[in-house]
Amino acid sequence: MVIIIVLLMTGAFALLFLNSGRQGNSTVTAPTFPGYPAVATDSNATIGIDLSLALNSTRIVPGQGQDLQTVVEVLNALSRVNNVSVANDFPIKPLLHKCLPGDYTPVVIQMYAGNYGRNNISSASPLQYILTCPPVSSISITEENYYLFQPNSAYATLYGRNQASNLTNTGPISLYLVSQISIYQFSSSFPNGTFPTGKYTLMVEDFWGQIVILPFTIAS
Repeated sequence: MVIIIVLLMTGAFALLFLNSGRQGNSTVTAPTFPGYPAVATDSNATIGIDLSLALNSTRIVPGQGQDLQTVVEVLNALSRVNNVSVANDFPIKPLLHKCLPGDYTPVVIQMYAGNYGRNNISSASPLQYILTCPPVSSISITEENYYLFQPNSAYATLYGRNQASNLTNTGPISLYLVSQISIYQFSSSFPNGTFPTGKYTLMVEDFWGQIVILPFTIAS
């Protein structure tokens, strides 16, 4: 089955993974996640940023056309504008590096076959996925410097250097850091693109060393 990952944002902005396929129709509302009973949040009080992962279910049946509705949010928890420097401090080495230029989100998303937690996920092998990077243009940011967040908001503007090495606030850098993901991105790891039944784990980490993990089950 083909998959899709859609990033919700305020302007023209490259997709994390560019594919086509089926996706659910639920509405993403941040930061309360109504209708999403499974939520994990990691908060960095030093920089005032929360990283959250929310699932609308912990059990799905893909053969019935079900998809796991998954939301990832990066939120400024402060009631003021928040300038956060890019740290590039992922706790777990990503399977594939982000597109730079192209993917201007501060997160990496990975999925594992099996039930893992913070104590053992670093030793697990994430499932493969297809990463397609967009072409480089003269306004593409090739060096990310900092995110300027609005108060209590997932809206942010990314500042960095473009191809001409100029500090810029032009181009595709006004972001809404709430992403809705289909797990079918990772189905190419299995024969015929079909998930075996069993336990799985979604893991999201960000530039600032935060990590959130949630398990779910694929039933027959």
